[in-house]
Amino acid sequence: MPINNSTTFLSKLELEQIKEGLQQTFPTLANLNMLKLLSDGFSSYVILIEDEMIFRIAKTSKAMHGHRKEQSVLPHLREYLPFQVPVPAWRAEPSEIFPFGVIGYRAIPGIPFYLELAPSVNLKHIAHDLARFLVRLHDFPIDEARSFGFAQTIDPESLAAEVMPVLSTHLSKAEYGKFSLWWEKYLNDSAKDSFIPKLIHGDPWGENIILDERLDHIVGIIDFESVNIGDAAQDFAAQKYLGRGFSNSVIKSYRELGGEPGSHFSTRLLWHSMLRELGGLKYAIRYPESGELGDCLQKVRNELLLSA
Repeated sequence: MPINNSTTFLSKLELEQIKEGLQQTFPTLANLNMLKLLSDGFSSYVILIEDEMIFRIAKTSKAMHGHRKEQSVLPHLREYLPFQVPVPAWRAEPSEIFPFGVIGYRAIPGIPFYLELAPSVNLKHIAHDLARFLVRLHDFPIDEARSFGFAQTIDPESLAAEVMPVLSTHLSKAEYGKFSLWWEKYLNDSAKDSFIPKLIHGDPWGENIILDERLDHIVGIIDFESVNIGDAAQDFAAQKYLGRGFSNSVIKSYRELGGEPGSHFSTRLLWHSMLRELGGLKYAIRYPESGELGDCLQKVRNELLLSA
C-alpha cells in the first residue's frame, strides 16, 4: 500500500477507519466489533480491543520514533522495574491509513490515574510507589541504556528557535520580558548541566500511571514514548500537576529508597518545570492541527507566575 509522504499530522481519523486499518494491518485480530477509542491523545490515538489489547496509532513522526524506542527498550526493562510495563506484541511501520505506524500490547489491568481521581486516591502510597519505580529506572545501567541509541533530550538552541517567535507574538510585552529574563538565567546557570545522566521515562504523570482497583497502589507504568537518557529532574517535574505536596512526597521517598537526584536538584527541577511546558509548546507549534497551542501557552504563563 503506498504511503502519503506529505502527511505531517494524522488528524480526524474516525473509528471505522481505525477498525478497517487495524484489520488490514493485523489480519489475525478478531472481534474488532469490540473496539473503543480510549483517547484522542497528545501524540497517538489509543484504542482498546476486547478489553484486553491496547493499540496506539502515532499521529506524528516523533510519536512513531517514540514507538520504535518502546519496542526496543521495553522488553529489557520488563524484568528490571517493580511494576508492569507494556511489552509490544504488535508493531507496524507506516502505511497509507497509518502514515506513522502503530504499536500494540496487552492491556495492563487497572485504572489510569486521571487527575480528577486524586481526591479518592491514596496519594501517600502512590508517591512511594512512584519513587520505587523512578529509583529502579534511574539505576538502569547507563551503558546498556546508551546501547539503545538514546541521546541528550534538551537542545536549547533549537527549542528557542521554535518557541521564541510564538511567545513574542502571543505573550504580553511584560510576560515576554519576564520569559526572556528566565531564559537568560537558564542558559547562564551551570547548575542545569550538573546532573549525572540517567535513563528517564520522560513523562511519568497521571494517565501514564496505572492504579489498582482500590486506588491504593501502582500496578503499571505506560507510555515510554519519551524514554531517553537525561536529567532525573525531568521525571520529577511531571509530578507538579498534583501539587507541591505530592511532588515533595515522591522526592522524599525517592531519597529514602536510596535514589540520588544529584547536585543542585532543586534548581534543576525548577528549570525542568518550565522546560516541560516549552516542550509541549514546541509540539503545538509544529503540529497546529493538534489544537493544543492555547493550552500550552497558558501553561507557560502559569509557570511564569510561579517563577515570580
